[in-house]
Amino acid sequence: MTNILCCVVALPVEAKPLISYWGMTKYPKSDCFPTYRTYDERRWVVISGIGKLASATALGYLAHLADASRSTSWLNWGIAGSKEYTVGQSLIGHKITDVSLKKSWYPSQIFQGPRLKLCPTAHIQTYDSATEEYPDKGVVDMESSGFCAGAMRFSTIELVQSVKVVSDTPTEPISQITKSKVTELMTSNLATIDEIASQLLVLGKEISDTEVPPSKYQQFCSQWHFSVTQAKQLKRLLVQWSVLLPDVDVRK
Repeated sequence: MTNILCCVVALPVEAKPLISYWGMTKYPKSDCFPTYRTYDERRWVVISGIGKLASATALGYLAHLADASRSTSWLNWGIAGSKEYTVGQSLIGHKITDVSLKKSWYPSQIFQGPRLKLCPTAHIQTYDSATEEYPDKGVVDMESSGFCAGAMRFSTIELVQSVKVVSDTPTEPISQITKSKVTELMTSNLATIDEIASQLLVLGKEISDTEVPPSKYQQFCSQWHFSVTQAKQLKRLLVQWSVLLPDVDVRK
């Protein structure tokens, strides 16, 4: 299956507003992680549990369940803490850092150019446990690094995005967060996440279209034997031909 969106969300209270907004139903075979889908199976949500390992594991499970491909879009959504931003603000990660591993990922910033500008970008730092030691810049969470590490194995960098809603700050600490507060914060940002999801699906379709073999490729491969390298060269040349000489039959 191609051109689908897979969302990885840590907690049920984070996921339920989105599940309701998209009119999703629970996938009956999701015995390891609670998984939901839309009726057309183009949007999926899996609830991973807390932590980067849980996020990566649930992502792999969903990739198999939804038959993910290189043009599948991946979206991580959840709450995060921050000293720089205010409670309720949506942010999309331009850099994801695993603090304990000292390793970073850099999602493509397709939403900060002429395409959209839906929300500010931020550096997301993933900790192994909950913390109230907020860095001066960016936000902190517990899932994004595991999500990015997994998703970028399955899909292209443009289709992997992590979006966070600020839930706690030094003046409004994590110890004061309630389930109802989380639901309220996620609900108030549904329009933003829905637009990001829609644009990811559009981009996924664009990428999927570029992966379709060019005209005559299958015919030539069945008619003559090509090595793997030669087949790649043939595909590239046929694409170039279709762009430069679209009205000329390549066989002549």
